[in-house]
Amino acid sequence: MRLLERQRIRRSVERGYHLTAVARQLVAIIADGARSLKLRQITTPPLVIQGRADRWPRA
Repeated sequence: MRLLERQRIRRSVERGYHLTAVARQLVAIIADGARSLKLRQITTPPLVIQGRADRWPRA
């Protein structure tokens, strides 16, 4: 694995992996139940907003 790829992976993990948050989100997903029928009703396109200060790793 190349050094730059390792650095990118490390930054991603450091930025977004919190075990308690992962567990909390998983419990919420399971408790909410199936939503595929509701998702099919969404007709608006997604909108992603990213600021210059966001620390997103480069691909």
